[in-house]
Amino acid sequence: MASRGGLRGALAAGVLLLAAPVGCGDDDDGNDDNNERRSAPVAATFVGKLAGSREFVAVVAAPPAKGQDRRAVTTFVCDGEQVCESFSGTAEGNDVTVKSEDGKRQAEVTLTQKGANGSVELPEGKTGRYNAREAAATAGLYDLTVSPRGKVTGASAAGVGLTGRITLPPPGSGRLKLADGTRLRFEVTANRSGEPAPRPGQLRLIVLPEGEVRGAGKSGGQDGADFFVRSIPKSK
Repeated sequence: MASRGGLRGALAAGVLLLAAPVGCGDDDDGNDDNNERRSAPVAATFVGKLAGSREFVAVVAAPPAKGQDRRAVTTFVCDGEQVCESFSGTAEGNDVTVKSEDGKRQAEVTLTQKGANGSVELPEGKTGRYNAREAAATAGLYDLTVSPRGKVTGASAAGVGLTGRITLPPPGSGRLKLADGTRLRFEVTANRSGEPAPRPGQLRLIVLPEGEVRGAGKSGGQDGADFFVRSIPKSK
């Protein structure tokens, strides 16, 4: 009888040993699923500020086109006074390097479902770091049209529209009406920095959740002036 009991014990131990690898395999499969979820391409708009500076930053990761794995990623940095620059590129994953229009500088972007963080190379050899949050409501990056008479229309990368008007040529002022009815006022100053400006009749603008704005544009017409846009300080 003792030998039978010993046999049953040995068989039970064998069953446990065989079952153990199956359990480990299930855990590995779960980790693979989590890795796939973490690496899914993020498509959203994020806005924030460069740490310790006056520059605003916006990151737009567009959804991939149907049947495509890569999607466009744009980073726009602007202080509304001297520096406004776009960086762009394409990527499949969420760790992206985007280049300035002249190819001389770059920005690093790490995207998650809740934010975008990284660094950006600025003029004069400076580097800024940022941790931007997902844009909600009327916050975002706007690509706008400016008529020769200063009428502003357009929408954000997320499709949120706005209208407004600016005084041209600069210096002057302007106002915007956001989709939720919020009205914003801003200063318009001449761009004398030599930094690249949008094409004639265009204005690129960052709007933060608090309603602060920074941007750069070029008025329409052959003699269109380059200009910067920034929020009017509350003290004014």
